[in-house]
Amino acid sequence: MPDSEDLFTAIRTGDAARVRAMVQADPGLAEARDESGLSAVMTAAYHHQQEVLRVLLDADPELDIFAAA
Repeated sequence: MPDSEDLFTAIRTGDAARVRAMVQADPGLAEARDESGLSAVMTAAYHHQQEVLRVLLDADPELDIFAAA
């Protein structure tokens, strides 16, 4: 099973296919947070990874006020 550290590496490098596979294997990863507390969605947005961001949003994660803004 994939872990959140692998997920955030894939997000930062723009590996949308890997992110998709990981989230399909464990949908809860779409709501994961990194060691700084940033969500997967915010990390993808911060790193300008639009395709990865779409993959994560398609998984319908629960967004907090910062991620939804």
